[in-house]
Amino acid sequence: MATRRSRSWRARATYLAYRAAAGAAQVVPRPIAEPSARLLGRALGRAMVGRRRMVARHLRRAGLEGPALGRAVGGAFDSYGRYWLELFRLPREAGDSLEEHLDLEGFEHIAEGRRPAGA
Repeated sequence: MATRRSRSWRARATYLAYRAAAGAAQVVPRPIAEPSARLLGRALGRAMVGRRRMVARHLRRAGLEGPALGRAVGGAFDSYGRYWLELFRLPREAGDSLEEHLDLEGFEHIAEGRRPAGA
């Protein structure tokens, strides 16, 4: 069983890892950061055996098997890597430039639904 001190150390190490990743994401140019994030996501997917099994289990429920399952599991961790990169880069890209990276397909339906009746 983990002691209070070891839990505290792990929590601090996790916090520092997130801070380091956020700092790196702020300074590394996007053409380098994006492939690096995908690669890191896939590497972490290999290291996080339990999470990898969970993702595979969920994708099997969706009907995937064989090589397609393996590709989809890798793709999920690729997506996680890109997600964290985008999250860590958000303070740098906040504002007008953020819209350049968004895909708002179907947003017109939301805008239409928010209009007052008869407008």
